[in-house]
Amino acid sequence: MPLWNPYQFAGFPLLGDITSGALYPGNLPFLLDSDGTRYRARDRVAALHFVLAALFMYVLARSLALSPMAASLASLVYAGNGFLLFLAGRWIQAQNSAVWLPLVLAAIVRASMAGRTATWIGIGAVAVALQVLSGYPQYVFYTGLLAGTLALVLSGGREGARWRPLVAVAAIYALGAALAAVQLLPAIEVASLSRRAAGVSLEEFLALSAAPGVLGGLLMPRAFAPTIHPYFIFGGIFVGTLVVALALEGARSKARVRIFLTMTLLVTFLLAVGPFTPVGTLAYRIPGLNAFRYPFKHLLEVVFCIALLAGFGAQSLLDGRRGARTCIALGALFTASWTIWPLHVLPAQHWSRFVAAGGTLLFVGLVLLDRRRVAMAVALATVWITLAANRSAVFLWESPEIPGVPPTADTLAQLGPTLLGPRYVAALWLALRPDAAHGLLGTDYPTEFRVPSVHGSTPFVWGPLRDALWISEDGTFTRPRVVSSGPDQALDVLGVRYVGSTGKPLGAPVIQDLPRAIVAERSRALPALRFVDSVLCLGRDSTLEELHRRRYDLGAVALLDCEGQPPLPEIAAARVPSRIALHAGEPGYLRIAARLHTSASGLLVVSQADLPGWRARVDGVDTPIYRAYGMVQGIVVPPGRHDVELEYLPRTFVAGSVISLVTLLGGLGACVVAHRRRRRGGGGLRS
Repeated sequence: MPLWNPYQFAGFPLLGDITSGALYPGNLPFLLDSDGTRYRARDRVAALHFVLAALFMYVLARSLALSPMAASLASLVYAGNGFLLFLAGRWIQAQNSAVWLPLVLAAIVRASMAGRTATWIGIGAVAVALQVLSGYPQYVFYTGLLAGTLALVLSGGREGARWRPLVAVAAIYALGAALAAVQLLPAIEVASLSRRAAGVSLEEFLALSAAPGVLGGLLMPRAFAPTIHPYFIFGGIFVGTLVVALALEGARSKARVRIFLTMTLLVTFLLAVGPFTPVGTLAYRIPGLNAFRYPFKHLLEVVFCIALLAGFGAQSLLDGRRGARTCIALGALFTASWTIWPLHVLPAQHWSRFVAAGGTLLFVGLVLLDRRRVAMAVALATVWITLAANRSAVFLWESPEIPGVPPTADTLAQLGPTLLGPRYVAALWLALRPDAAHGLLGTDYPTEFRVPSVHGSTPFVWGPLRDALWISEDGTFTRPRVVSSGPDQALDVLGVRYVGSTGKPLGAPVIQDLPRAIVAERSRALPALRFVDSVLCLGRDSTLEELHRRRYDLGAVALLDCEGQPPLPEIAAARVPSRIALHAGEPGYLRIAARLHTSASGLLVVSQADLPGWRARVDGVDTPIYRAYGMVQGIVVPPGRHDVELEYLPRTFVAGSVISLVTLLGGLGACVVAHRRRRRGGGGLRS
């Protein structure tokens, strides 16, 4: 498998971009999709994870002693709620990561009990590893916080062996991290080079929060849930009109787990609304938490807690708990009135809102008649139908975004291979804001790697490349911005020949002109492999300063970062007569034949990102790689004819592979030993 992705930025580590989910088994539909479009495969991945979300929530609910009917309600709500649907439409990696949350918590609950502790620790470790591989570290972090808190809650409510839940959660996360080390270590290495490593600003931390009015989306299918600029959560955070009433009953308890869920619901909602309460500002002081942004993403924990509390409420109704019928009936009447009220106000209504209101009223009648199991059957049917209707709204809304991108990407792909990889092209999508000329260096589709999000690593964009491209310091990580327009020298250095956009050709000759799909060809792009006439040895900061001043012809002069590198030999100062031939060009490997007709060495510039993990050899002998122009690679080549090889194999991948493999083999070995012991024990009993 290739470790280097030449389709993104100026080349990027495939595993360093954790959001690509390159090793995640759940992304198999992307690999099997014959036509390479990401959208049909995305629907298949989403459908698979809706099933997994329901299954894992059912396991958690049953682990917490809920009956099959109550557990079914909780699993249905979690799998089909509006927010998880929204994630499936916007960030498929976020949905993939979210579905593992209930299984991790179920493993902690089960491992805390006497019995198959080791088995459930193993299941939990696999769940944590798959959540890491799924490609959304934000929800991995939030799941870890919930898991640690739940372990404390469980240990506090025990009379003996209070250590068991804490040991279980520690073992689950240690083994899970070891299993995912092959992905985790390269991702940490790349993330350490980004601005995100130092955390985000308070403004970024609170940006794009949910508005308090998002609560209206809990009760009404196909509703808009408002967030602060720039968009709405289409489909809201709908959980079902009946579900809120059942969740209120579920919260009416002194049981430790229910209190934990209720408090988590309240805290995460306050975090989700960001600047509307002081909680968001206080949370910014928590290490680790301040590395993430977009507070509205905490709505996942909100709907998770509501789903599980609704399961507890359903169980209270089925068990005939004192006061449960009254509480649920009054709550359901309130939620029904909330749903019925806008029916006569809005001119157009979807049938699912009538189903939600009618099903709730029928449910209330059956509850008052003490037909509890029939009432729960009505509740399950009503929730199922309305959640399904809400799903169609979300995915139909996503379709208008699709047409503009593939034509541009297809045209770029048909332009043929270049020196730095098969079908390698660079695209610059037009930014929405007028003060940023264009953004996102890299094609925005899976290309031949078939990963769900080639653009996913923009939050972890490599620092020197960001600086060299003059990415705006406006507090956004959304896309790298190239502030200057048209003849940008940094783009010339990167060899960006073709520019794809959705609005205007950016001053270059147009070779494709379709609505929202324009491809232009830049004549100023420098060769991807070239010798320069002269070299200026500078420090890192000075290199970026000189690059921004634009005082040099960068096709002739190389600005090198020489700090910590061996002294440069004498470099040919005049126009270098040379010849370059690429004998092999694959993702992560280049073999170049270079001939210099001079008495001094020359500097070969390779227009790909200089990131840790690259190794250069000249005639089989290791040679240092200098960072040129603050972003690409420079290699000293002696006079005469020489073979130059560049190979990408980061140490983090090697170390991570060893750790993951040893952990996997150790786990399989433990399973075999345990199985044999059980067979021996069983055989003794039979005899």
